Amino acid sequence: MPLINTVQSHHAGPHAVAGWQWLPFPQNDLHAVNRAIHIINARIKGSNTCAAAFRALPRGRSFAQVWGDPAVWISYDPGV
Repeated sequence: MPLINTVQSHHAGPHAVAGWQWLPFPQNDLHAVNRAIHIINARIKGSNTCAAAFRALPRGRSFAQVWGDPAVWISYDPGV
């Protein structure tokens, strides 16, 4: 499961690119992020349709493989 970028994680995301930012989530948004992760784990991670769509992408990994990659972080962008 991806890690959540929080102030406590001390994760340094990349610098802003074309206005996109990778910032720590504000504390008051963490409940919603954790709820979304729960929904993804319960309803999407095991979906064969989703797995097939992800396998069709350039690296050929399923969604479950991407979702389970410890190098994947969920970050906050206040502009979206």
